[in-house]
Amino acid sequence: MTEPITIRPVTREDWEGIVSVENARYGDAGYDRYFVRMIPHVFSRTCWVAQGSGEIEGYALGAREDGHPDVGWLLSVVVRNDGRGLGARLSRQCVESLEHAGVARTFLTVAPDNVAAIRIYERLGFTRVRFEANYYGPGMDRLLMERLRP
Repeated sequence: MTEPITIRPVTREDWEGIVSVENARYGDAGYDRYFVRMIPHVFSRTCWVAQGSGEIEGYALGAREDGHPDVGWLLSVVVRNDGRGLGARLSRQCVESLEHAGVARTFLTVAPDNVAAIRIYERLGFTRVRFEANYYGPGMDRLLMERLRP
């Protein structure tokens, strides 16, 4: 029997596990070690990890927009293995923590061909705002989505 996966706030000891998840998912294209090392220090109230069997299985990172404390961003949701519902659980927890901190509007971007993620976000109350061509550079398009706090 496998150990259940727990969603909990990030701790300073989690950074190497997050790097491992980033590398497993994105290789060199993910967040670099320096940024990940800072996550527990800077985003301790808006970053959540999924832990099972002593290993970090995924994480979600959110932040309030600088100068606009009622606006938040779901910056990253990354899981080691898809299909277990972790992305949805992490996304929900992260968005709820942003809203608890006073965020009224939460935005995110997602690859337009990531149908599974778009479905999760729509179930969480996000709506499609617009398509952004070349958002991260040539050929790296994104779909901007928004959720209004209920």
